[in-house]
Amino acid sequence: MKFFLAVAASFALTACTKPNPAVCCVSAEDCSSIGVSDTSRDCSAGLACQDHSCVEPTCTTSADCSGNTPVCTNGTCVACDAQNACPMSELCKTDDGTCVACLTSTDCAAADPVCDAASNTCRSCKLDSECSSGACADDGTCVPEDNIVYLDPAGTGAAGTCTRATPCNTLSLAIATANTLRNHIVLATGNYTDTAATINISSVRTSAQTVVVHGAQSTLTAAAGGEPIIFIDDVATTIQDVTFTGGSVNVQTGTGSVTIARSTFENAQGVLAGSGLLTLVNVKIVAKAGRFGIGMNSTSHVKLEGGVLQGGVSAISDNNDGGNIDVTNMMVFGTTGTALDIANTTGAIRFSTIVGAPTAIAGLKCNLNFVVQSSIIWDLQSSAVPVTGACPISTSIVGPVPIAGSMSADPKFVDATNNDFHIAAGSPAIDLVPAGPTVDFEGDPRPQGPRFDVGADEAK
Repeated sequence: MKFFLAVAASFALTACTKPNPAVCCVSAEDCSSIGVSDTSRDCSAGLACQDHSCVEPTCTTSADCSGNTPVCTNGTCVACDAQNACPMSELCKTDDGTCVACLTSTDCAAADPVCDAASNTCRSCKLDSECSSGACADDGTCVPEDNIVYLDPAGTGAAGTCTRATPCNTLSLAIATANTLRNHIVLATGNYTDTAATINISSVRTSAQTVVVHGAQSTLTAAAGGEPIIFIDDVATTIQDVTFTGGSVNVQTGTGSVTIARSTFENAQGVLAGSGLLTLVNVKIVAKAGRFGIGMNSTSHVKLEGGVLQGGVSAISDNNDGGNIDVTNMMVFGTTGTALDIANTTGAIRFSTIVGAPTAIAGLKCNLNFVVQSSIIWDLQSSAVPVTGACPISTSIVGPVPIAGSMSADPKFVDATNNDFHIAAGSPAIDLVPAGPTVDFEGDPRPQGPRFDVGADEAK
């Protein structure tokens, strides 16, 4: 009997240690998790180990996998980790086990230098702050430091240097330093008051044919008695992300175009437009009392794309001389005289809001060669004629005194008394037209409803 029990026990022990062909593990750690001391237990040919069971494989290569299980390991799609590397040049995003193109911008090539945080893909730069050099070029690449003139309010560099290590401290020094190679000027955020009464950007002061000023939200203040702050003559110039306090930008007869973007003019003469193309994108101009925001002459060509014109005698004046202007997505208010005094100017205004002065003065003076489309022109003086001149008007709200070709219903501003000329719920401007620009004057998306709102504001 004892002999029989010993044999039976021996047989039972042998049976318990025989591997189960349906159970598998792929590493010593994995095997240990199911109480097996082997370094691995493989499946029969043609089967893959998945959750310790031998099953038909779900992948041959990682090309068969996607999403949160992007890596093919032992015939199974799994999340990436230290043991399961992503295929080719992709990187493992360890928080969710997905394979992505980049984790930081250092993973991106020069052509697409920014790692987008939302998609983990490399894209072109959009803002100067996305580039370690402080400058994003028009083509979406980051400008190399060797091509940049650097400024800092505390800088001590002299003209001809202005490097990142030894920056200069005035825009005049930067212009004198700029050349065909170093034609980008990057300002460290701060306040700058130039020693020169006027900062002259012209071929007399620089050998650069184009100059790009990256302002980083810095402030330029006019020197005592200095007006304008900047005088641009024959050099194609871009100025962006700058606040001008006092003074103005005077664009003369330049051979190239001038662009001012995402910038503010406070208590300023504003912008004086000579010949050549002047483009203002997302600007705010608060004009001095008795002055105007934008001045033009007969050779001026001005494009306004988004922003606010406030105060002064007029927001735009052609000085009875003419010129051409194209206005989109502009909010205009607070003038003491005619808001847009452009009786001799050709061009168009679209998706803009012009609020006339609270006196018996027209909001717009225009002519047959100037077109008004999908805009609001409203006078705060109920008896004032909002438009004088024979300019064609369509799909617009103009009043309170009716004008042929337009609606004269109250546009229902949120709070006209406190200069809030956004449109309120129930405004007749809402969903009035079938097509329009992609954003409004503040950069908010259009449309917010089934159709587009007229005027500068798209109601939320």
